[in-house]
Amino acid sequence: MPSRFAIFTSLFYFFYFWATAVFVIFVPKTLLDLGYTTAEIGILLSVMPLIRFITPFLFSSKLKLTKETFYYSLIFSTLLFAGFVFTYHSFWLLFLNTLLYGLFITITLPYVDSVALKEIKKEKYGLIRLFGSIGFMGAAIALGKMELDKETVFLHYLISVALMSVFGALLASKEKIETESEQAAKETEGDLKRYIADSPFWLAMILVQLSFGAFYGFFTVFEHENGITLENITYLWSIGVLAEIFMFAFQGKLLKNIRPLFVIKLTIVSLVARWLLLHFFEGNFFAASIAQITHALNFALFTTAAFLYIFNRYEDKKRAQMHFYGLSYGLGGFFGSIISGALYGPNIFLYSALFAAFSLAAIALYKPTR
Repeated sequence: MPSRFAIFTSLFYFFYFWATAVFVIFVPKTLLDLGYTTAEIGILLSVMPLIRFITPFLFSSKLKLTKETFYYSLIFSTLLFAGFVFTYHSFWLLFLNTLLYGLFITITLPYVDSVALKEIKKEKYGLIRLFGSIGFMGAAIALGKMELDKETVFLHYLISVALMSVFGALLASKEKIETESEQAAKETEGDLKRYIADSPFWLAMILVQLSFGAFYGFFTVFEHENGITLENITYLWSIGVLAEIFMFAFQGKLLKNIRPLFVIKLTIVSLVARWLLLHFFEGNFFAASIAQITHALNFALFTTAAFLYIFNRYEDKKRAQMHFYGLSYGLGGFFGSIISGALYGPNIFLYSALFAAFSLAAIALYKPTR
């Protein structure tokens, strides 16, 4: 029988990634229909990754990622997203609203990930995390069959963010809190030295997410321009999510027997192949389906392997998790959005393959110290 913490965490992931699906699949096209250029969309999509990069550095010794901070982030995330319906008509208002929203929403996922890895057995984490994949797929299928105007898109996002906040608050109420002395003991100088020594690893993490910039920002637009219908594109998104659900469900034994760092290297190889498939077979539903199946490797397996590696490597778990999101999804996502918006065209996924290849080179040069 799953614990209440496990249930609340599963539901948090479900609604967080339902909201993510609405944003990734439908918001770029909605903004394009509203008259925004691809460069402007790239800038808007880059705001939250940039904030995600900056946020970990705001949490100095005087500002900690506590349960109270997490509660505030949930409240303001919901309130600020409600403001999107009043700002989407102006680029600069939408830019400011996105910036403030990103400042608070950025805190939520690393907090929940670090708490979940602490409270749940490592081999069971994937089973909890797969509910996020189910939420993403549910949004893709359900909303892909609807005629969505801009108000409907933003309303679906707001409802999912509000429900995410409810279950986030509930799971936080079940977290076992360490004493101040236990928390302080974890903040050692050794972590800083390891961050510096591990710079090739962090460079690889940045480049992986940079390569995803074109996919998250323009996959729907790219395939639609090359002849695949919007409904079939939602099926492609769903194929990728089904693949990651399968991996999250069965990756426990794999990660138990193989070192996470080796797994990370293999998944980056699959990422290079994925982007090359999309480049050489643009508009081909079968080839795109195969590329999406590799999402099981270069998203699901990669993500959990990276989480486990970082969780075991650094003493301050929550801050290390925030740095992972800040450097990879943050800095990498920021440059990925900016670059993909500026370079969007027939070769966009060839550029993605090059960035993934640079990531592979960086991780190959990485030699972890004890």
